[in-house]
Amino acid sequence: MPAQFEATAEDAVYATINFANGAVGQYIEEHATHGQGFWTRQIYGSAGSMDLPNDRSGRPLSLTLGRSETISDGAVLDLAPDFRLDRATATLFGGDRLWQYDFPFQETDRKLVAVEYADFAGAILGEHAIDVDLEQGTRSVAVSYALLESGVAGRVVTLEEMLAEQVDAYQTDINEGMGI
Repeated sequence: MPAQFEATAEDAVYATINFANGAVGQYIEEHATHGQGFWTRQIYGSAGSMDLPNDRSGRPLSLTLGRSETISDGAVLDLAPDFRLDRATATLFGGDRLWQYDFPFQETDRKLVAVEYADFAGAILGEHAIDVDLEQGTRSVAVSYALLESGVAGRVVTLEEMLAEQVDAYQTDINEGMGI
């Protein structure tokens, strides 16, 4: 491997996200660190914080209320008494009020794909609205790209600017590379 090489993809993003309701989020994703890597997802709010497990791990989330009360077991369901998983998820994972599960990764992955197919089929059949519609999907992708566009622009960009394609220097480079 050469001592130096040209980076051709993003390997880190650090962003502050300002929400319309006044909340402020900090997003950090880092894949280029030397030494031990890290993967952590945490949400902090005015009443406490949540530490979220890795995707498809089945491990429980950990909820810390205030500075001392930590809940990382089935008691977390007491805080959401109306929570129920949909029929397909409950059938595949073994219950409608799960707080954790224990399956090998490949089995978990198959089950989650089946849940997605069941949800999509239910929406097509008119049983319910689709979980993520075109508008929400577009907005979600726009937020992801806003992080990148902000870095190129060297300034804060808004979701509205992204949706209107008013800020697109990062995307323009991709489009030109693809001939579109």
